[in-house]
Amino acid sequence: MVEALHQMEIGVQLVIRLSGQISTRIIRRVVPMQHRRVAMRRCQNG
Repeated sequence: MVEALHQMEIGVQLVIRLSGQISTRIIRRVVPMQHRRVAMRRCQNG
């Protein structure tokens, strides 16, 4: 049971990493650098 749960956690982490990489690629393609910096500032401030 413990090993299965551990494997599930690793799988979830891999999925999160992959989805994050895909989203960052899309953002890089669609959104220019300036807009992304403004969005980052808004997220930190807000």
